[in-house]
Amino acid sequence: MGVVAGSVTGLATHRFVSADQSSGSRPVLIPVGPCRLVDTRASENVGARHTALAANEIAVFNVSGVDTTCAGLIPTDATAISANVTATNATTESFLTFWDSGPKPFVSSLNPSPGQPPTPNAVTMLITAGGDFRVFNNAGNVDILIDVNGYYVNHDHDDRYFSKAEVDAKIAAVPAGPKGDTGGPGPTGAAGAPGAPGAPGAPGAPGTPGAPGAAGADGSDLFVRTVVVNSGGTAAQNGAAYLAALSAVTSAAPSTTNPWAIQLEPGEYSFTSSPPAVPTAVRLRGAGIDVTRLSCPSCGLISSTGSISVTDMTLVSGTTAETLDVATARIERVTIENTNKSGDAVVVANGDLTMIDSIVRTRGGAESGVSQYALLISNGDIEIHGTVAEGFRPRMRLTNVNGSIDDSALSSIYLATGTNDLYIRNTKIDTSPSAFSGSGLITIATSNTGIKEVHLTGVEMVGYGGITGTSVGTNTTLVAENSSLTNGRFIGTGTVELRFVSVDNSVAVTNETCFAVVRLDNSSFSQTTCP
Repeated sequence: MGVVAGSVTGLATHRFVSADQSSGSRPVLIPVGPCRLVDTRASENVGARHTALAANEIAVFNVSGVDTTCAGLIPTDATAISANVTATNATTESFLTFWDSGPKPFVSSLNPSPGQPPTPNAVTMLITAGGDFRVFNNAGNVDILIDVNGYYVNHDHDDRYFSKAEVDAKIAAVPAGPKGDTGGPGPTGAAGAPGAPGAPGAPGAPGTPGAPGAAGADGSDLFVRTVVVNSGGTAAQNGAAYLAALSAVTSAAPSTTNPWAIQLEPGEYSFTSSPPAVPTAVRLRGAGIDVTRLSCPSCGLISSTGSISVTDMTLVSGTTAETLDVATARIERVTIENTNKSGDAVVVANGDLTMIDSIVRTRGGAESGVSQYALLISNGDIEIHGTVAEGFRPRMRLTNVNGSIDDSALSSIYLATGTNDLYIRNTKIDTSPSAFSGSGLITIATSNTGIKEVHLTGVEMVGYGGITGTSVGTNTTLVAENSSLTNGRFIGTGTVELRFVSVDNSVAVTNETCFAVVRLDNSSFSQTTCP
């Protein structure tokens, strides 16, 4: 094949050919407008497959693109395709491998993870003579999307050429032709540089305001199982928006395999009657304590019979029942307050409670007639971290006697007969505003031999009582570390260990295993035996 090296005006035209080298046939990329070849999501209607790839599955696809936007774009002599591949809806950590045929290569083309946003990756894959290619999914279920942006075909490349020096020498050897006629006038030259700007004119009168633009997108396409509640209205309107979101999430039938979240923007959400129960496997989260606030003058605010999570908000009610009533819950960075002296702040029935970095308040007014509990837990274990219980008689009660409640105790935490374990860390229990003379901040019932472990770490206890009871329980271990007790007492006959505990104006433990208090002020104790 000849190659035209060049032609010069005024000279005879010559063709210079060299047969020095040719690289032969090799693939070249032919770009195409992006088209979607594969989309396995059930909600889409692209291609022949609408189900996710299962674990250890090898799926076979063809570039013919039937029922896709790639139909007719990739020729039958294509040897490979260039594509962007996206994985989504992964149920577990996995990797994907793409190849044409034969044994599966030990490579990873894409590494999807649960909860990962859809992220594409460029993949170039060979295809068979019939247009097939294969996709392997290592683990779990995952949807894939394949968008083609080009294909490769074989091309015979003729790389023969002359060097510049060879071309210049051949051109120089050509004799000059006759002188040509004088040319016509050349084109007009470019305009000169602009002059200095003139003085600015007086400002014109304001124009008529334009019509408002169209409303922007509501962002509903940004989330799959998270409902964001806008707080741009009044407190009552915001409360109605939350109720609508709760209804929508409930209709979606959330479960442990189909969890949902309701995200409340900063603002006030008010109610005149208790909202519906929060379904199982729902995370209710705000923008922060006192930033997102739910309130009702005479009703409860959050209830659930399943396992839920509540984070980053403030709940204030004046109900005679309870502000928050759940079965199993994780409460994190939440302030919960009941202003009615006959209402409880938190009730957990037949489930476990984990409370972290939260505040529980009972503010029912004068001490007389107060019957509130800050925490009332039945048939479950409790774990408290970095939490403050405060107010008039901020009582907390735990019991496990077929759901019955013993109303005779006036303790902050009451351990009745049952199998509860209690762990309290970095928490303050303060009844000092109260003048009541109950049996203690933490009371262990005489008959309670089912309590296995009571651990206090970094706990500050202020007010009448302390840890009291005629019996800690012969099968119970009570351990207090780095804690303090003021105007109270550590009393018990079970296994008791006190390490680095500050005791001020208090009575120490009897029959303890180890008593190594580092500071004692105006206190008395009967035994200080340490191994």
